[in-house]
Amino acid sequence: MDALEDRLWMLTVVLLIVVAAQATLLVMALVGGHVNRKKQRFLDLWRRNQLDELIDRSTATLRKQPNNTDALLYGAKALRTKGHLKDARLWFERALDSEPALRRIIEGELELIRKKEAGPA
Repeated sequence: MDALEDRLWMLTVVLLIVVAAQATLLVMALVGGHVNRKKQRFLDLWRRNQLDELIDRSTATLRKQPNNTDALLYGAKALRTKGHLKDARLWFERALDSEPALRRIIEGELELIRKKEAGPA
């Protein structure tokens, strides 16, 4: 009887681990889907050239999530395009702080701003 109880206990533990893993995967999929939808909204606004709305949505997102890289990057691009170079530079710098892996891309954006700030050569 002890061997049977040991097997039942082991099966119970394995079942609990499987259920916990599935629950974790489900939560990750739900959160990932939400993040992808939010990123898609930023991209859609950028593609439609709805810069004011993009800036507003980015600002609202950053109030709740100050290091949201997508909000920082898309918002900064919109600000730069509208000529708000100082604000765009600050947002790109914040994005660089929050996501150093994007250094080359962000530095390219910052170089564009520096050239615009310098004016015609």
